[in-house]
Amino acid sequence: MGVTYTGNSPYRHEVPAVSSRSLSPKDSFGIVTTGVSSGTKMHISMRDQYPINYVYGFSSEGFSYFITTQKKDTGTNDPFISKLVRVCQNDSNYYSYTEIPLECVSDTTGNKFDLVQAAFVGKPGPDLANRLDVTHSDDVLFAVFARSDPPGSSTPGHESALCVYSLKSIRRKFVENIQLCFQGTGNRGLGFIAISSPCVPTVS
Repeated sequence: MGVTYTGNSPYRHEVPAVSSRSLSPKDSFGIVTTGVSSGTKMHISMRDQYPINYVYGFSSEGFSYFITTQKKDTGTNDPFISKLVRVCQNDSNYYSYTEIPLECVSDTTGNKFDLVQAAFVGKPGPDLANRLDVTHSDDVLFAVFARSDPPGSSTPGHESALCVYSLKSIRRKFVENIQLCFQGTGNRGLGFIAISSPCVPTVS
């Protein structure tokens, strides 16, 4: 589950931003695994200053995905962008929690549509499958974006665009980013969850 912070209750900070919940009646949506400092949940340390809007969620090949709009980073003047969040469904401590930007750029004008508004995962027709270099049985993500107005804000303007992504290419991008971090390139931690620190070269 992905939950947008509202701040309308004194107990609202106790609700995780992302969590795995039990569907068993006796557990009544309780968090699947809990520990002193970990579990199948992810808390945002600065939810009132760093709003995350959860737009859509889906499952694919053992991973849960969330599409969000949020700030590019934790700075006051950082622009709002769209991101794709992923966590492994078998990860009892959410160590696999990862985010990548989700971009939609016009082929004709080069305009960036930065705020995702709606999405759907489905199967491509023959022509689209050929263009995306996938089969008709592969998953495809359809997402509608708006241009922010004013630019960088969380407010969608009147212009919109539809972008299409193959889940195959999305999975590849997540793996590439993780491999780069294992090679010592980039940063890990996400400043709104934990202190961001440089990736450390790791033998695996």
